[in-house]
Amino acid sequence: MIRKCGRLAMLHAPLNVTEFSVVNPVFDVAARAPDLRDTWGDTRAKVHAITAARGVPGDGVVVIGDTGLEREWADAGRLAGFLPSTSVFDI
Repeated sequence: MIRKCGRLAMLHAPLNVTEFSVVNPVFDVAARAPDLRDTWGDTRAKVHAITAARGVPGDGVVVIGDTGLEREWADAGRLAGFLPSTSVFDI
């Protein structure tokens, strides 16, 4: 079980970060996700910028997602790890 954690949503276009934050207040932060055009280094930089803005070191972040792309964010950003959403949420 994960406890005492912040919740960050990384969104792809066309989702609007500001609108998402208003509609989904359970998330502490919403940010633009790296996209397929980004290099590995660009992806790492974007992930680090998002976590650093919250004052959280990368090794304190776990990505919960559904795709290989999200798993790559965890690898590129040298984050603590990746968990499939089905192992965390009752979906």
